[in-house]
Amino acid sequence: MAKLFAMVSAVFACIWVGVRADAGHRHGCCEPCHTVWQEREVVCYRPVTEVKWKDVEVRVCRPVCETVMVEQHCRVAKPVTEMKTYDVSHTVCKPVYETVERPFTEVSCRREVTQHTIHVDCGHYEPKTVTDHCGCCRTCMVWVPNVQEKVIECVRMVPECHTVMKPVQVCRLVPETVTRQVQVPVTHCEYEDVVRQVPVKRCRMEVTTEVRRVSYCETHMEEVRQRVKVPVCVPCK
Repeated sequence: MAKLFAMVSAVFACIWVGVRADAGHRHGCCEPCHTVWQEREVVCYRPVTEVKWKDVEVRVCRPVCETVMVEQHCRVAKPVTEMKTYDVSHTVCKPVYETVERPFTEVSCRREVTQHTIHVDCGHYEPKTVTDHCGCCRTCMVWVPNVQEKVIECVRMVPECHTVMKPVQVCRLVPETVTRQVQVPVTHCEYEDVVRQVPVKRCRMEVTTEVRRVSYCETHMEEVRQRVKVPVCVPCK
């Protein structure tokens, strides 16, 4: 925006110079005249910006971290384990085996025979001539029943229950108190003061000088010749 304003100002300055010169010429003339526009070459100046580079020394702060060993006094707890003997009493169950008589129920089967009367058909087939609905005669076999009575024997097993005493070995548990010695580890802490080396990280700021290449803008006025139209007073013929 600043460059455009400078260029417009330069053009208007050139036009104003031409107008003033022509106006002075008109005021010095007493003859009737009329104004015409003529092209004239004027000299203007425009700003030209160039980007240039230069080396600049700058101071830079950088953190520098170092690890140093520092003595640290501390109190530590050291576990110490000892074995101690204790008397422990507990109750145990001792098995005792013995033989006793106990009743058992046994089931046996008894054979029982009974007689039953049944009816048996002892018939037979006989040939017989019959006439069908068409009047034709044909021979077919016809069953002739002959029912007779027969006596048969039936055998069935009848269960019988009876009690029998049998020896049985049983086991019963008898409580008994037993005392025994057991060793139990017991741990306690013993404190002691120790000195140990602990790494500590420390940071400090270090200032250094660096040469950096930076860019900058340089502006100068450039001469520009332009042709512009200016009013000129021409005497009337």
